[in-house]
Amino acid sequence: MDALERAWREDRDPATREHVTLYIKRHPERFRLVGVTNDEDLSEMRWTVDTPDDYAFATRVYEHFGHDGFSWREVLALVRSRPEIAALNGHVTQKPLPAWT
Repeated sequence: MDALERAWREDRDPATREHVTLYIKRHPERFRLVGVTNDEDLSEMRWTVDTPDDYAFATRVYEHFGHDGFSWREVLALVRSRPEIAALNGHVTQKPLPAWT
């Protein structure tokens, strides 16, 4: 969270503020970058809020847990056991990153 807040404060380019992680990636001298891997490909999961349907998904997840102390593994178990929740935004396609990335 500290890195995201710092990037938000420091990046004044309106073109990149929507994708704040690009600033972090472009400034490895200011941030510690590490790769994260997983044995299972979960790239079909859409856990972002760009559309009203994404918001509906996030709202349902938070309503299910009733707090914000849950882990990504708990969300994964939830959407696997309740596919209707994943279906709330499962049809939304990811916006492509701008060409300047």
